[in-house]
Amino acid sequence: MNTFFGQSSRAYAAEYRRGLRPHLDGTVSALHEGDPEIIRRNGLATRLWPVDTFFDERVAFGAGPGSYLYLDRKHPAGIGAENPAALAPLAPLAVSARLSARWIVRAVFHRVMSDYNRDADIFLLGPGRRRAP
Repeated sequence: MNTFFGQSSRAYAAEYRRGLRPHLDGTVSALHEGDPEIIRRNGLATRLWPVDTFFDERVAFGAGPGSYLYLDRKHPAGIGAENPAALAPLAPLAVSARLSARWIVRAVFHRVMSDYNRDADIFLLGPGRRRAP
């Protein structure tokens, strides 16, 4: 969380990625930003990723601008309260390395740009499984 005190928490995500065209992937992700005292956002993100591969297609880089539909549980709806659901733009960057024909490891940096002064930087690292070549 980008605040004066640098709020932090563990974030989690599950992503489905599909190649749409050469050098263009699409993703749908379930994202949980953790619980950094100020917010508790969960939601679905969609992105289009221009990607390029290097080193005999073993390393891939991409940037995937998209949108993030989230619920902020720290700001619940109620009498006189605003709706906790919102849509925010995402600006992520990713790098992945192919470990084998079926397995990769991916690192992703997401920048969530909110409209209520609660922007967040989310760093994710994890394994991925590829379809058979």
